[in-house]
Amino acid sequence: MRKHYIESVDDAKKWLSIPDDNLPRVDSYYDLERKSGSRAMLMIGIDEAMYMVQRLTGSEIFGYWLYDERELLKEMISTAYRKVERIVKHYLSYGIGDAFGWVGPELCVPPLASVNDFREFVVEHDKKIIDLIHEAGKLVWIHCHGDMKPVLEDFINMGVDCLNPIEPPPVGKITLAEAKKICRGKMCLDGGIEDGSFYTMKSKQMRQNVIETIKQGKPGGGFILCPTSSPNTAALFSEGVIENYRIYVETATGLREY
Repeated sequence: MRKHYIESVDDAKKWLSIPDDNLPRVDSYYDLERKSGSRAMLMIGIDEAMYMVQRLTGSEIFGYWLYDERELLKEMISTAYRKVERIVKHYLSYGIGDAFGWVGPELCVPPLASVNDFREFVVEHDKKIIDLIHEAGKLVWIHCHGDMKPVLEDFINMGVDCLNPIEPPPVGKITLAEAKKICRGKMCLDGGIEDGSFYTMKSKQMRQNVIETIKQGKPGGGFILCPTSSPNTAALFSEGVIENYRIYVETATGLREY
């Protein structure tokens, strides 16, 4: 049985009392920079304030506290934001990274939370982190599963440079083509191929799926084709799944030219 670190108001108050003293080392970044040279854009992975708290409480308590302990939740997320801000400033002081990225906003989008919750607990804090990163001349990539239709413009207004993974219907309620029209070149979209497709589609279906996704994403640029999740949903892949990944890569590379 999984047990979350924070299960009560008392637990939350204990967490709030923990001093925030340690800062991460950056040595490994320089090792990676030397190995990659000019062949890659290096991204610094950081935490996200709301998600830091949600991981500690779990979805059930987080959902109840949106109503029953909202002020406490606000205090916790503000504290988490200060932790993230401190680490980002630490990284930026070394000038490392071409981009910064994080995951987690999906835990505060409908139907898990309201749009107003998303704006108060995600947008309000993440935008300040994004501004810090942009002031240093870096880019911002955010990973957010779920239906982007209610919150896509919020990501644009925050100044996100690239949003991943843009899940197609029926997982999301907005097509890639519709998302591109809303973005109007203000934000790059990254994704489009539902992870489950590799497990459920026949070869011809996968090829057509990739063709159609590229057709929707290509106009005007600002699109990166990729699956909506890493291939980590099975310990071993069947021959059919491996074949679909081969078709995905070969079809995509064949259509990469504008």
